[in-house]
Amino acid sequence: MVAMKFWQEKLRKIYPNTDKSPDYIMAHVYTACSELGRYLLRNENNDRRDEAVLKAISWMMALSTHFKLDFESAVVRRFPLACPYCLDRPCTCDRTGKRAKRHGRLLSSNEVKDELSAKYNGLVFSTEASFSWLAGQLAEIYPSNRALLTKGGQGYIAAKLLEEGGELHRAYSVVLLGRGDPADIGREVADLTAWVISCWDLDGAGKNIDAEVASTYVDGCYRCHKSPCVCPTYSITMGQEELIGDIAKYLRALKTAGVQPKAVDEALASVDEVASAPTKKTKTTAAQKVKALMSVLTGAERGLETVDGVVQHLSDAVEHLEHLV
Repeated sequence: MVAMKFWQEKLRKIYPNTDKSPDYIMAHVYTACSELGRYLLRNENNDRRDEAVLKAISWMMALSTHFKLDFESAVVRRFPLACPYCLDRPCTCDRTGKRAKRHGRLLSSNEVKDELSAKYNGLVFSTEASFSWLAGQLAEIYPSNRALLTKGGQGYIAAKLLEEGGELHRAYSVVLLGRGDPADIGREVADLTAWVISCWDLDGAGKNIDAEVASTYVDGCYRCHKSPCVCPTYSITMGQEELIGDIAKYLRALKTAGVQPKAVDEALASVDEVASAPTKKTKTTAAQKVKALMSVLTGAERGLETVDGVVQHLSDAVEHLEHLV
């Protein structure tokens, strides 16, 4: 198992984000969590849902890095083998009203802090906190979350992602205004991470999250396979004209290479229609046509040297086109 500290530093090197504003990073945290919520509500596409889990975690690590926070320490400090409210494992907040009791007596806030600190200090020098370790601990603390996700409670979990995302943004905004402590961002990142990671491998396929993180980022960026990443930057608020132009550019590169000419021509025609008549219908059609093209590409075509990186860039661009629909 590889500690989360390692991956935060690895991702910092792959995605330095030195030219990205904190608003840009925060927007992508929220977007990734929104995508995860959408896949939960639709109860489909397990691979895309798990991909959204990894994206949400990577952007929360980027946010932590921006504010000089240790992601692993923030999460372990928040959940040191116990619920941070009732101090129990499994959580008993439904019976205690989110209060901690010992020997029938409610603990004061200072006593709760002291016990949490003691639990954290007992862990920090003895535990290599990997993603799998965290997922296992959270499953023991909050077994009801997994039950909800596998018994039709996806709507509740999607709502919690929205709620925790809002609380993270509130803490983030207060810090930007100079009135808050960055540690508050760390606590909210930890809370959101707990809900995000509970959504991993819901179909019970036995996917190991540490192995998936390693295979995703072993060669650098999972799209361009370079470190630092050299992918084009797509902001969720970028101009439509620039985005459509990039999609058309990548499609023409595939056409020049002789890749799937019929499917490429159909995709290009739909993209040109968006350029001349940017409606919801034309944008939706363009995204569908490009995705249809992607689905028929063979392994050999995806690896053609003449279009190296084009397929991945095209996939990224279309993903952002869907946010404009």
